[in-house]
Amino acid sequence: MKIRESLATDRSGIESLYLRAFESDEAADIARLAVELLMMDGSSSCLSLVAFEAEKLLGHIAFSPLAFPAGCRTKGVILSPLAVDPDFQGKGLGSRLVRRGLEILRARNNELVLVYGDPAYYGRFGFGAGVAEKFRPPYELKYPTGWQGLELQAGECGAESIAVTCVPALTRSELW
Repeated sequence: MKIRESLATDRSGIESLYLRAFESDEAADIARLAVELLMMDGSSSCLSLVAFEAEKLLGHIAFSPLAFPAGCRTKGVILSPLAVDPDFQGKGLGSRLVRRGLEILRARNNELVLVYGDPAYYGRFGFGAGVAEKFRPPYELKYPTGWQGLELQAGECGAESIAVTCVPALTRSELW
């Protein structure tokens, strides 16, 4: 299994992956998100990784930058989306993608990773509600317990309730 940073030429494979990996009612929205993040200009510093085996794209993960209000000197990202080919789910590939992404983010001096997902899944990597509770997501959440955070390094945010701003691809309410 090889994990590398995504290329623009991975676009169709990534889109196809999300259409296979998610239920039909949400698959198109998440596939669109993954492609939009992949195609963002380089100044936005989105980290997008793909996993391959025998030239077949089997997994993808994206981390996109967050913006914080003045006075909050934290460098952070949001993990979204993550997909693994249905034939390879439950075999540790998603975990490998998450761990590799966190390793790269630490090396790039990121301090915070937020995610909106299953607490049981993301909790195994150290994500928790306690870290995320001081950061307000851009939309009201359908499942508030899914809002979790992981501190990679200590950042500096003095306020107790800090609104985060996501990249444009994540500013669609149906994703939340």
